[in-house]
Amino acid sequence: MTSVDTMRKSLGGILLAAAFAVPSLGASWTLRPGLWEQTHEIDRSNLTAEQQTVLNDLDKKIPPHKVQALQFCQKPGAETKSMFDPANQPPGTCQEKILSDGPGGREIEDRCILPTENPQFTRPARAYRHIIQVDGAEVVDRAEVMSDSLTIKFRWLNPDCGNVKAK
Repeated sequence: MTSVDTMRKSLGGILLAAAFAVPSLGASWTLRPGLWEQTHEIDRSNLTAEQQTVLNDLDKKIPPHKVQALQFCQKPGAETKSMFDPANQPPGTCQEKILSDGPGGREIEDRCILPTENPQFTRPARAYRHIIQVDGAEVVDRAEVMSDSLTIKFRWLNPDCGNVKAK
């Protein structure tokens, strides 16, 4: 495994932890157990000139992929924290809104103004998740997270994880 592969796997774990959590006040953040796919897509049109230069230099070293994907196995009862769960942020940081609620599931939107390393700046972000009932519990079966120029999509694939190790 190259250092780039290791970096991508580490980044995937950080992004996964950033996107999902234990149940919040408004709705479930529990992932449906089984095999999941996570994709990342960068929209470079929103980047500053300095950010564009950094990515262009990186592209010369590592051939870019428009969409990066990885798979992971979510075991039953495994929980991670989410920056989008209002329970994990100071009051007023995130707001939840139910977009739809019916027999096919519930669609939730979270809009957050997230803190950054520099306390003078914040970063707006949005998350959408679809929640269904499985064995009497509310679970997420797909989600999309958007912040700045990065879009991360999660979708449940199968109850059997095959060769993918559970986290």
